Amino acid sequence: MSNRTARLKELGEFLKVRRAELSPDQMGLPDKKAVRRVPGLRREEVAMLAAISTDYDTQLERGRLQASAPVLEDLARVLRSGAELLAASPPPPWPGSPGDDRPLRRARLRLSSGP
Repeated sequence: MSNRTARLKELGEFLKVRRAELSPDQMGLPDKKAVRRVPGLRREEVAMLAAISTDYDTQLERGRLQASAPVLEDLARVLRSGAELLAASPPPPWPGSPGDDRPLRRARLRLSSGP
């Protein structure tokens, strides 16, 4: 497992744990259902408060995506976690580094579009 993959998984775990620690009452949300299957906030509630899609939040929690800095800031605000969240997130790859696939994507686009 690469360092980047490990950091994405770590970020996902952190998001899940922190979401479970917060209640709808703490976030000013109505608790419409008295019984919840899991403790804490639902993914839909976190996504709504952070102004992202539920699918995007799910992918972050599963360690499949890297969030942008503005999304991390919004999640930190919602989850009331600040520096811990930002520290757990992997840094973006430097242009031209092994993790940067932008040149490869551009080359694929040129090849697929023809001469």
